[in-house]
Amino acid sequence: MLNNPSNPYAPPELTTEHVTINDADSTLDFARRKRRKLQQMLIAMAIFGFAAGLFPEGSTLKQIASFATGLSFTILTLGWCTIDREERNLKPWRFFVPMMVFLPGPILMIPIYLFTTRGLEGFAATAKAFAFFVLMMVVFMITTIMGLFVDKL
Repeated sequence: MLNNPSNPYAPPELTTEHVTINDADSTLDFARRKRRKLQQMLIAMAIFGFAAGLFPEGSTLKQIASFATGLSFTILTLGWCTIDREERNLKPWRFFVPMMVFLPGPILMIPIYLFTTRGLEGFAATAKAFAFFVLMMVVFMITTIMGLFVDKL
């Protein structure tokens, strides 16, 4: 049924009378999306770590793999921050993206972001973020070693 008989092409008006939004489902969806971004970070580190081990030191391909590692890490981190910001109903920071790209981005900006958005809970969140960063580096090193061994075969 059309909501506006004078304009048959007008989009229907949205109503919420039949829709119930469960906060638990909404929170679960945000958690699932953030977890997916973290999994994508680990997969990217594994792929680019393996590529870094395959290519000889100083080669153009190794430099491209190194650049792609940093770029993918920054993009996926920005994605995680965007999801977190949406979950907390926060406005985007004016210069957040340029600072993530041009400063020592995620290493400096993530703790600032976590303390700003969480207050004192930012300490625990920063500790978790640091532990995850260490995990990503371990995955990167292991797959780099695997790439070195594959290159020797």
